Amino acid sequence: MDPLPLPFHRFFDELDALVVVLDVENYSILYANAEAKKVLGEIVGIPCYEAKYGRSEPCEGCLEAGAIPHRHIWQSQNRQTQRWYRCHSKVIEIEPQKSVRVGISFDISEQKEGEALFEIISQNVTDVIWVYDLKLNRFRYISPSVEAMRGLPKEEAEAMSLEETLTPSSYQRAMQILEGERLRLSNPSHREIKIFSEFFDQYTHDGEVIETEVTARVVQDEGGNLAKIIGITRNFTEQKRLIAALHESEKELKEAQKLGKIGSFTLDLLQETLKSSEVFDQLLGLSPSSPKTLEDWVSLFGEDPRDSLPLFDPQNPIKIDHLEIDQKITRPKDGKEIWVKGVAKTLYEKQRLRYLKGVIQDVTERKQYELRTKNNLERQKFINDVLHLLYRPLDWNQSIAKVMELLGRFTQADRSYIFENSPDDSYATNTFEWCQEGIAPQIHLLQHFEYSLMPSWKPLIVEKKMICASDISTLPLDLSETLAPQGIKSILAVSIFAQGRLYGYLGLDSCRKKREWSEEEIELLRSISTIIAGAIERRGWERSEKEQRIQAQQANLAKSEFLANMSHEIRTPLNSILGFAELLKPALEKNERFAGYLESIATSGQNLLLIIDDILDLSKIESGKMEIHPSPTDIKAFLKELESLFLPSALKKNLSYELNLQEGIPDFLVMDEIRLRQVLFNLLGNAFKFTHEGKVSCSFRFQRQSASKITLFIEVSDTGIGIPLSQQSRIFEPFTQQDAQNTRKYGGTGLGLTITKRLVEIMGGDLTLESRPKWGSTFFITLPHLQIATPKTSKSSLQTPPSSLPCAKILLVDDVSDNREIVRAFLEGQPLHIIEAKDGLEAIAIAQKELPDLILMDIQMPFKDGLEAAKLLKESPKTRPIKIIALTALAMKEEERVIRSFCEGYIKKPFTKATLLEELSAHLASRPLQTSAPDLTPKEHSLLQEALQGEYEEASLLMLNVDIERFAQGLLALAGEQIPSLIPLSSALLEATQSFEIERMEALFGQLQPYFNSPKECS
Repeated sequence: MDPLPLPFHRFFDELDALVVVLDVENYSILYANAEAKKVLGEIVGIPCYEAKYGRSEPCEGCLEAGAIPHRHIWQSQNRQTQRWYRCHSKVIEIEPQKSVRVGISFDISEQKEGEALFEIISQNVTDVIWVYDLKLNRFRYISPSVEAMRGLPKEEAEAMSLEETLTPSSYQRAMQILEGERLRLSNPSHREIKIFSEFFDQYTHDGEVIETEVTARVVQDEGGNLAKIIGITRNFTEQKRLIAALHESEKELKEAQKLGKIGSFTLDLLQETLKSSEVFDQLLGLSPSSPKTLEDWVSLFGEDPRDSLPLFDPQNPIKIDHLEIDQKITRPKDGKEIWVKGVAKTLYEKQRLRYLKGVIQDVTERKQYELRTKNNLERQKFINDVLHLLYRPLDWNQSIAKVMELLGRFTQADRSYIFENSPDDSYATNTFEWCQEGIAPQIHLLQHFEYSLMPSWKPLIVEKKMICASDISTLPLDLSETLAPQGIKSILAVSIFAQGRLYGYLGLDSCRKKREWSEEEIELLRSISTIIAGAIERRGWERSEKEQRIQAQQANLAKSEFLANMSHEIRTPLNSILGFAELLKPALEKNERFAGYLESIATSGQNLLLIIDDILDLSKIESGKMEIHPSPTDIKAFLKELESLFLPSALKKNLSYELNLQEGIPDFLVMDEIRLRQVLFNLLGNAFKFTHEGKVSCSFRFQRQSASKITLFIEVSDTGIGIPLSQQSRIFEPFTQQDAQNTRKYGGTGLGLTITKRLVEIMGGDLTLESRPKWGSTFFITLPHLQIATPKTSKSSLQTPPSSLPCAKILLVDDVSDNREIVRAFLEGQPLHIIEAKDGLEAIAIAQKELPDLILMDIQMPFKDGLEAAKLLKESPKTRPIKIIALTALAMKEEERVIRSFCEGYIKKPFTKATLLEELSAHLASRPLQTSAPDLTPKEHSLLQEALQGEYEEASLLMLNVDIERFAQGLLALAGEQIPSLIPLSSALLEATQSFEIERMEALFGQLQPYFNSPKECS
């Protein structure tokens, strides 16, 4: 039943709140007003917690309200509608023993949303939001940001009063403001809300003071009294610092603009006005006080920006965001040219370009630096080109002419030139000139130009080292009158000092117009002058060096020719002396007296030969022409040879002679056996020469460096006269002997040890000495890095000469009859037919006629020497197969190489019978097997010539394999048909051509010569 009287119904229905009357026992709704029914529907009879909150059991508010008989207020949210309500309830006794609970709920959802938003703001802003209760004299609320601003926890800050929060002065000012607000609000006509903003100093947690900006308003209570203050506090200390920094930055920016010469501007393209900064005006020479327009911009930069910006067209939809500036301008104030660079931002208004806002900077110094750098690089490149031309091995005249062209083009002069002084400095000659197109050359008019015609020129070019005039009329009269007819308006010339004197001068002319010569151009011309002077001196040095080199070569050539001639002139008579001595030895053996004379002759001749060989060896070593030829050497055989050669000397002088070989030394080592033999022959020979009692020893030791290499140590010791320490370094110098040595007693040239030491060094080793007078000497040889060789068949150096030679025809060529006589005597009893010739011409004629098996050819002969004769014989197919052995007194290695290129054998004069027989045996035994030459009948001979004479001559001309093969095929065909006796020879020739056996082919082809010429005469 409805517990409320009707008047209450009307009253509750007019309220916006939800009003219900509840049973205090079961919370069921006994009454609901119109708003409650509108929001919740028909809810009478339903428990309130179900109707209002969608719950299945009483909520905390109902339970609490049931326990509280007086008024109770709480907040709750409807789970279905998600709306918030503030609920008020009170128990009312309507009848005795009959009570109901009246509940009124107000919708506070929007308030809740505001509170949530406020919470988000207060939790996240850096400013402090606060509410101060003037009655409680404390903060009712402070946002958490107070901790960041003042270093205080929120709860601690809320418990503080204004007096505790503010500094005394700020607190006093705050009280004055509040008093003013109280008085203002007490007047009914001034009760509008007023928000004030003031600066107050506040304390932080550490007791420091910060400046804050406070924006607040006061709130009155129902009685019109000031109840609270709502405000926001901002930390102005940091903001103030930023503002100060901003002001400082602006100040620094202005200073930087002045220092950096940067000016700002705003160009209004519609109003055609120009606003500019002070620096802009200073840079461009404008008056700061006078207004500036677009016309001023155009006069400075040369164009209206609108002409170059199609974007100024409002119909053009394309936009650009900036415009770059980079150009040279002329300031109207003083006419000075400067470079400016900048950028302007484009600003649009209603789709139309309106403003250019930007900055410009004076970059004149940078541009000048860039220009100087560019010019320096170009100048350096030009100088490098000049250096390249003058210091490379090209034609001097072409190089200087090219330099003149480069200089003229680089400096943009009309004429560039060089004048060279005469030796007596009385005149100068224009030696090189280059002219621009259209400029008349003057070089042909300025040959041997006398300085007397221009007396002022030489003092200027010598004393000042330069003549510089932008206008020749400013020069002395004698100069201007001479230069004007040449079309010169401006001139620059610098002196060239080279080879210790004024060589001449280098100049530039400007003929088309007058020209100011810059310092850079003057310095450049001086640099080129210095380079040319250096090149001239270098050219002189090179000429001098070349002349000295030619003189040295000529001296060496003369020395070599002298040594060769000396060798030849001495060896030639020695050949007769030693040769006849050897021939006389068997006949005089029984006559002891004459046999002794003969032995003395032979010994003296051999000693003279050794002296010649020493001189030649030293010459080769000093000229760097001594060559080393390493080959596998049998060490034990080598030592045995040393023993057999020097044992007679030991026995003759009653000396002990020891040879020691370290156990384990490799049997074969790769080294130059001939040169090592020469070294040890010298050392052992000296040891026996200077030792009169005691012993001489030679020992070989070694030390391994690796599995394949050793270091060889050789010691030659004696107990002879010894060498003082003061003279030990001198004995290795040429033609030097120790002071106490009796030359008559011991003999010698003083070359032996010099050659020995040099030979050891050439072999990569070292020779040292230890010696004491009267105790003897020891020479130490060290030869490192010797390769261990595999065993080979040892060839004895002392071979037994052959007793008999094969039958052969020998052509002996020598202009000295004694030499021919010695050879005939040495070969007496051999089955040889010897034909003689006195010179090269005679030898060629006889060889072509006789076709000997071998030629013994002397080299130096009149009319035609042996080398020329050998060359001609080898060029002829007819005589090419004949082997030639050179008999020569020439002993230089270079001559030996040339001789061996045309001769198969080489015998050096003087020679022994054994040497001659050994060489002849080697070459006669290795002759190609001669195919027997059948005797042809006159008819066969005639038939052969008629059929193949032409082919034979064609094949003989160049001796080409293809020509000889074609001839052999024809010969074999003819032999098979008509001349059977020629089949073996023609078959062998064809086989040799087809198998490319060149030497055999040439030998067999030579056998055919008798068939096409006069028949060969038999011995």
